[in-house]
Amino acid sequence: MLKSDASKTTFPRKRSRFASWTPVTRAELYKFFAVMTLMGLDPRPVIKDFWSRAWYYYTPACHQLFSRERFLTIFQTILHTGQPEAESKAKIEPFVDSHCKRFNEVFSPFRQLSIDEMVVGYKGRWQYKQFNASKPEKYHIKSFGLVDSTYGYVLQILTYFGVYTS
Repeated sequence: MLKSDASKTTFPRKRSRFASWTPVTRAELYKFFAVMTLMGLDPRPVIKDFWSRAWYYYTPACHQLFSRERFLTIFQTILHTGQPEAESKAKIEPFVDSHCKRFNEVFSPFRQLSIDEMVVGYKGRWQYKQFNASKPEKYHIKSFGLVDSTYGYVLQILTYFGVYTS
């Protein structure tokens, strides 16, 4: 059941991916991050290609860990992991910060660090979405990362939420 505000309750459509939603277990979350890491190491044009049976795209690990539908359901709802009453950037900041803390616990950076601008293509509605006609993804979420130059390991991520006004 999805809630749009306190007075209205909406249900997912009959054929919606969310109609058969089941909560994500800890084991599933670990598998999800394993598949996401694999996707980062071996990029494909489209996420669905990881579940393709074609010999040039076939990835046995993805087939064994998840059905494509379950993976996409988790992938599309992962930003809703914050507190239910959280608004705007408070929805994703705790999630990103907790992961950055874990990143720093398991990796010691070398001498050469760099700050990298990262953009994630995004066409949904969000007040912090950026537009840049010169980028391949015209609409995107901009973030900056502190990255180890030797291995490309991300140590810290700072999402750009626009000009700070108080």
